[in-house]
Amino acid sequence: MNKSRIMGLVLVFSFIIGLLSVSVLARASNRINFAKGMHAYNNHDYITAAKLFKKACDGGSATGCYNLGLLYNYGGQGVRHNYFTAAKLYKKACDSGNINGCVNLGVYYDDGLGVRHNYVTAAKLYKKACDGGDAIGCLDLGIDYANGQGVRHNYFTAAKLYKKVCDGGIAIGCYDLGVLFFNGQGVEQNLGQSYHYLYLANKLGYIDPQGNLDRLCSKIPSVCIPSNRY
Repeated sequence: MNKSRIMGLVLVFSFIIGLLSVSVLARASNRINFAKGMHAYNNHDYITAAKLFKKACDGGSATGCYNLGLLYNYGGQGVRHNYFTAAKLYKKACDSGNINGCVNLGVYYDDGLGVRHNYVTAAKLYKKACDGGDAIGCLDLGIDYANGQGVRHNYFTAAKLYKKVCDGGIAIGCYDLGVLFFNGQGVEQNLGQSYHYLYLANKLGYIDPQGNLDRLCSKIPSVCIPSNRY
């Protein structure tokens, strides 16, 4: 190997090391800006928090983009309310791997907030979040399958998603699964299982707005355990 080639390899290696060093420093800077932003936010210095979240976001911090998006979503805390800006920040966060950003952007597409209303795009975003382990993403995707919104109507898939959400301790997932068992939608009708999931939802703090648990116990008292109901 000649000297010029060796020199070239040394230069390339040095360049790569330099890039890695810059990347490490940038990530460290993002973490510092984000931490300072959270400190400012917790001390009600919302203007400073917004500036620091922006610095972190501009530096590539997905969480910085997400938090700044939240500020624009609600408004009144360091920035003016702006769904369009929030949507852009959620997208940037989602594209960088922040699954909360994917869920929030999905809600925006569902409701037409800051973006053009699009159920299909919303469902894709919920799936991305669900595949990334986000229970709320799975719940929203399950609702889409139950309603045939943005995806083909499929109670069976909805039931699987609700089960996943319920297993994660999210009350409304248990409730929705209980309703499917009550109606025999996507699962074989099973009032015992319906009671189990409706009761579990109640224990997890979900207030049954339609009174399905009471209806079930009135219809078939044998599936209910009075001493354990409330």
